[in-house]
Amino acid sequence: RRRNLGFLAFEFLLPSIQIILFCLAIGRDPTGIHIGIVNEDIGCTDFFHPFSSTFTRCLSEQGHETLVYFNNSQSATQAVREGKTWGVIRFDQNFTCDFLDRSQKLFSASNATIDGSSIHVRLDMTDQQIALVLQQDIVQAYSCFLNKLLDEYAWAIQIKENTTVNNIALSPPIQVASRT
Repeated sequence: RRRNLGFLAFEFLLPSIQIILFCLAIGRDPTGIHIGIVNEDIGCTDFFHPFSSTFTRCLSEQGHETLVYFNNSQSATQAVREGKTWGVIRFDQNFTCDFLDRSQKLFSASNATIDGSSIHVRLDMTDQQIALVLQQDIVQAYSCFLNKLLDEYAWAIQIKENTTVNNIALSPPIQVASRT
């Protein structure tokens, strides 16, 4: 009995080729994800530029997001409901001052200071893959943000090593009827 070597090789190579093509087409992280930014931060004194701009710079360096700026939370949330963006990141008016205050009073900061120094995030959770990429990028951008602040303002910001201060406040997801 004679076997067809060409057909046998085809049977073994075809699944490998299919897996490679699938991973190339489907396996990459999504890019061009639109996320709304509501930046009400006005900075703090003449020594400190608004820290929120440092965070948004770090977020845009992640490469997956396209930042869309809004004047208020309502219009940003509406854009998510309409399927134009995948989430909203909001900075309160005194974000920079509250952040500095919170870094000085690590465990004795008031609730208002903690809330004002938090980065408020609301995501559309209809697509778990996109939501996961956004959450991962936000955490990485926050790490980049802290490193840049410590490089620039080490004299003013006292964050001790091995101390984790979580300034990212994840709010309940925004309900979206459907995405097209």
